[in-house]
Parts: sequence; structure tokens; C-alpha cells
Amino acid sequence: MSGKKSFSNSCVFDKIGNTEAYFLGLYFADGCICKTTQNRKIISIGLNDRTTIRKVCKFYGIPYNQIKEYRYAKNKINYRLQFCNNNLFDRLKNLGCVERKSNILGSPKINQKHYLSFLMGVFDGDGSLSCNQTINQWKAMLCTGSLAFLNFIKKVLDLHCLLYYIEVRKIKSGSFYVITLSGLSAKVFLDKIYASVPANLPMKHKKQKYNRLKKNKFRPPRYCQWELKYLTENTTAEKCSEKIITDARNLGWTRSVANIKRTRRKLKNDHKS
Repeated sequence: MSGKKSFSNSCVFDKIGNTEAYFLGLYFADGCICKTTQNRKIISIGLNDRTTIRKVCKFYGIPYNQIKEYRYAKNKINYRLQFCNNNLFDRLKNLGCVERKSNILGSPKINQKHYLSFLMGVFDGDGSLSCNQTINQWKAMLCTGSLAFLNFIKKVLDLHCLLYYIEVRKIKSGSFYVITLSGLSAKVFLDKIYASVPANLPMKHKKQKYNRLKKNKFRPPRYCQWELKYLTENTTAEKCSEKIITDARNLGWTRSVANIKRTRRKLKNDHKS
């Protein structure tokens, strides 16, 4: 059986770069480790994308014929890879990929500079991208059953000043968390994670959606609270516009001088009323 197979490259995570961080993120999303009653250390990963599971095989140095196919619905296949390797099992555990991880998964133990590459892998495994064509509203979503892992994702998004909202869904095993980025925030998030890894790594069909996203022109969002603070300062509209554009919380929009003057007048009138 596939669980008895070993492989040649047992040191793939000894040094973490962007590529390794991507595959680690993919493993956090769709992989698992467990011990058998005979104390054999088993590593497995299951994906619905055949091309990506072949990339996993290549990364680990495993022949493609070790991939097993399981049909779970009409015209839907899950591709699963399972093998034993004590060194990799222990390394994955040290990096934070614990056993029975669904509700207890925490932060990966990697350098912060590789967080975006890691999230690229998580997104390919447990993320989704959609678009409402009517209002040109794009959404990027990540899902997890672990509150600790949710907090890690929030930490990374906050580091990059990205806007998001969280939905908590109740399921039999506890809570399931969905973190969503919309519109311009979704675009910037995707720009950052896709730029963080080699171009040939990400899942093909999701990247195709992302490439279509890049062609869309996004309207500026409503004024944020931090922008309104700039508007209340005793500065020229030109200076206010420059501050907004160069602020780290700005995700790529501009505020024209005319728009700032208009908004200032409106705020003044609202205050009087």
C-alpha cells in the first residue's frame, strides 16, 4: 500500500525559502500527519487538482504512480498521496503541522518574510476567489476550523494593512471560520501572495481567475476613518491628497483635490446641521 512507500528527498523542509513555505502552506491546508498503532509515521495530502498533486510529488521526490484517485461525486476526483518518512514527519511537526490539526492548528514556525508564500499555499488548498460581474466585486476567501490559525492569518493581513471581515459558522465539530477580503483588498492580497512565489507554483485555475482580476479597474472605496482624520487637519487639499496616497493603509486608490474639497464641505455642512 502507499503508506509503506518512502521517498528520496527527506530534507525538503530543512531550509525554508519561498517555495518550501508554499508547499508547507499547502500542507497546512490539505495535509495531515498521524501515527498508526504500530507507531508508523504516516504523511498524507489530498487535493482535487491533478496538476498540483503532481507538483507535490516532484517536490518530495515521489513517483507520480504513488498518487491514488478517489471519486467522491459525479466527475469529481480527489488525488491523494500517502507515504511514511520519520524525518519529514518530525520536521512537519516542528514546523507546526500537528496531528488531528483541524481545530488546533496554530502558526507556522517559519520566518515572517515567508508568510505571504505560506499563505499562497494555504489559499491554493483552502481558499477561493469569486467575482460578482454585475458590480465588479471580487472576493478572496480563506477558511479554517482553528481559531489559533485564524488569528495567525489575521496577523499577516494586519501587517499588510488589508481590510477583511470574518464569518463564524457552527458545525458539528465546533466552529468554522471564513475570512473574506473584498474588492480592492482582495486584489492587493492576491497581488502580494502571487508575487511571493515562483510563477509556475500556484494552482492553475485559481491563477487564471486572478489574472482576469488584474484587468479590472477598481473604484476607490468610501472614505476610511483614517482618511477622514487627514481631511480634518488644517492642510491644503493637495497636501491631504498626498498624505492619503502615501499612507501604508492605502491599497492603491487616489483622492483627487476636487474630491477632497467636496468631501470637506460636506463634512462641514453635516457638522453644522
